Amino acid sequence: MNTIVVKLLAQLSDGRFHSGERIAHNLGVSRTTVWELVRNLESMGLTIFSSRGHGYCLAEPVDMLDRIKLKDLLPKNYFYPVEIIDCLESTNTTLMLMADKAECGTAVVAEIQTAGRGRLGRTWLAAPGLSLTFSMLWRFEAGVLALEGLSLVVGLACVTALRKLGYDDIWLKWPNDLLYGEKKVGGILIETQGDVHGPIHTVIGVGININVPVGWPKLLGREIGGLALQGVRIDRNAILASILDEMARTLSLFSMTGFTGMKEAWRSFHAYEGCQVKLTRDNEMLLIGTVRGVSDKGALLVEAEGKQVEIVSGEVSLIGV
Repeated sequence: MNTIVVKLLAQLSDGRFHSGERIAHNLGVSRTTVWELVRNLESMGLTIFSSRGHGYCLAEPVDMLDRIKLKDLLPKNYFYPVEIIDCLESTNTTLMLMADKAECGTAVVAEIQTAGRGRLGRTWLAAPGLSLTFSMLWRFEAGVLALEGLSLVVGLACVTALRKLGYDDIWLKWPNDLLYGEKKVGGILIETQGDVHGPIHTVIGVGININVPVGWPKLLGREIGGLALQGVRIDRNAILASILDEMARTLSLFSMTGFTGMKEAWRSFHAYEGCQVKLTRDNEMLLIGTVRGVSDKGALLVEAEGKQVEIVSGEVSLIGV
């Protein structure tokens, strides 16, 4: 069902009205099925207008992920495989199942995820056409110690790529969130497979909101944002190409040098650098202090009660937020 939903989305992607009869003919389904598919898309967060005599129309046009367009947008020397899949459970899960045989640098991108996951086991919501969800496989021969600071490095790659596209107000929040202004627009989930001493397969999942469906902040119980400004159309293929290229370049460097050489670059994009923050874990307050950078291993450094504390896990938020 979800594969044909993607085909319907492609039919409506231009933001114009399309008759139910024409859509049914193009998809090879009944008018009733078209109505059900429209309801399905709406349940995923899309706004669709319907009008008797005119048919159905997306509230705003979207750019579908396109293999040919993506290939043209990637640099000529980008040689890592990229697979775009209409619908799957999770890009991380799919790529992890491929990890033993897939090339290092292989990426899997999805229009629809039915069971996307975020950090700490949370559900990651992603509306088709209004978000980017993808994963990249990378191998580290040195084992788990080579992964110290990896999530920060991936965040750095994403911010660098987006700033190259003109998103000057994109920032990092330790350990793996992307902020546009003050709102979260993206996150990173890293999963591993292999021997602790190496080699180890690492699947790096990235989710980025382009537009935020109405009602989602209330549903999630927190403010979230998207990259798109009102009335501005964004080509997801261009964003994906920029991030994939920057990730591959950054991960290649990280494999050789580790996080130490990238630490100061990461700090320069850290939204909470020098700010008063509170740290909680499992809804329990742990400490209040001032952010003083990150360690060579990627731990957050917080000055609290005259001492510098290394934080390796927990939720960080600004005082008063």
